[in-house]
Amino acid sequence: MKSLEATIRNSKTKGDINSLRQNGDVPAIIYGGTEENQKISLSKKQIKNLIEQENFLSNMITLNVESKQISVLPRDISFDPITDDPIHIDFLRIVKGGNSWTENYDNRKTYTSQAKAKEEDFIWKKKTTAGWDVTAVNESA
Repeated sequence: MKSLEATIRNSKTKGDINSLRQNGDVPAIIYGGTEENQKISLSKKQIKNLIEQENFLSNMITLNVESKQISVLPRDISFDPITDDPIHIDFLRIVKGGNSWTENYDNRKTYTSQAKAKEEDFIWKKKTTAGWDVTAVNESA
């Protein structure tokens, strides 16, 4: 799992965000779970190195925010149309014991909990080395 250093940002205006970008940082937000959304900033150099990897949007990342480690999944990246540099990133907080899933267009759901998928009477399609990250199809749907 990759690890990045992040700092909390208290920027309220567009000018604050632009100066953050000029100093070589990328604004980001962490959302999800029961905690409040958290505005952070990350080093553009570190982010660009991670984005160049083919599987950036599907890997868990540990963010070190003020000596607190937060596990997240990158959900969205905004790029500058001219320089192609990242200008904003959205991270989804991973909550221990959470039953999160994403719905695709063809009645497929990806579960992070085996019990939740069994509850809804789904058929298993795969088991990964990271645990039960299963794509299942509901036969009744």
